[in-house]
Amino acid sequence: MTIHTPIDTLIKSVSIGAPVVSGSLFMFPLFGDGSPDAAAPLSLDEALTADLLEIEEVSDAGSVPELMALNKASGLIFLLDGEQVTGVKQNRTFNLSMLLAPGMRTTVPVSCLELGRWARRGGSVQSAEHVHFAKGRAAKMRSVSESLSESRSFRSDQSRVWADIEEHSAASACYSETSAEADIYEARRETLAPLVSQFEVQPRQFGAVFGIGDRIVGLDLFGSDDLYAKVADKLVRSYALDALHAETPASPPVTDAIAAMIDRALGARRAPFPAPGVGETWRFDGDDVAGAALVHDGQCVHFEAFAQT
Repeated sequence: MTIHTPIDTLIKSVSIGAPVVSGSLFMFPLFGDGSPDAAAPLSLDEALTADLLEIEEVSDAGSVPELMALNKASGLIFLLDGEQVTGVKQNRTFNLSMLLAPGMRTTVPVSCLELGRWARRGGSVQSAEHVHFAKGRAAKMRSVSESLSESRSFRSDQSRVWADIEEHSAASACYSETSAEADIYEARRETLAPLVSQFEVQPRQFGAVFGIGDRIVGLDLFGSDDLYAKVADKLVRSYALDALHAETPASPPVTDAIAAMIDRALGARRAPFPAPGVGETWRFDGDDVAGAALVHDGQCVHFEAFAQT
């Protein structure tokens, strides 16, 4: 029996635009027809800047795979899978996309992106200007899906996360005293800037499919163009960092190949689980594509999918 969910509704409503190319990276914009007046939740950056979100260790001792978040806003706050926070005992990245309910404390599952530090450095908690790089984010998403299926846990394969960072650091010839992913981005900031600047958000853009060389890597699709615009630059940087290691210029496939990848993601085996905060996280597992989605109040807030490599 075919399952029809808000995820299907969102994906089936999008149209694929013409590719944008910069260096080895290409992007197909995904346009939606949702209501332009639909209110998007606050982003991590917005909430922290306005002092409407507190993120701290779960205790004085702390716990590597968990942080505590307090939503002080009157509405929902959105945390994107792969977004990174600094200023706690070590840099962490969210293990899945989540919505934090107003006035509530939520235990947030995270992964460590800084192997060599376990001490507060002072200063406020901040949001990094990048998302966990695409290859690592895809692997983390798959390991969280496995944990959910096997033990109803939101934990990632932390050893794999650290190994991916070490591999990326070596490829980038970047030394970090604490093995921090953030140091890789900082070292490549000037190289990334002109590449990222080519991918401006277009009107009515709800998301994008990204690829490197001639290979489709992944997609991120949101329930509103406003929400995509809030996180677009971070996402582009995550894919662009991987693209810096490519040896060939971008050669986007035909649009039909993009549509086929989206159809395979939609047709993958799927299962829902209660998400931290509010809503459900749906996990998708196919032969050559894996994904996850956040659904709340009858709407798909975020859908992500990555090609299996």
